[in-house]
Amino acid sequence: GAIMPKSDAKYQIVRDLSTNTSLVTSPAWFVADFRQLTVSVSTSSNAAINIQSSNADGLQGAIPENSWVNIQSISINSVLILPVGQRWSRISTPAGSNSTIIFSGRY
Repeated sequence: GAIMPKSDAKYQIVRDLSTNTSLVTSPAWFVADFRQLTVSVSTSSNAAINIQSSNADGLQGAIPENSWVNIQSISINSVLILPVGQRWSRISTPAGSNSTIIFSGRY
């Protein structure tokens, strides 16, 4: 992801998780170090886009599929502040939903 300096000397990391192909679940993103986490969703579909989190280790091996839980479901264009404290986050969306999802985390 891109690292952009902020005016208050903090940093923001942005990850674009566009889903305009048959991708159904994005790769996991390590978010444990952030003190603020937001997500921006732009979609042309009414289908639910699920933001999922997991507290599995994930650094020593694969994140078990049964460790993921939905923390938010979105079906409209929006910007949300997500709860912090989870280790991993990802997006799950129906195939062909033609959506752009941007995670933004601040240390």
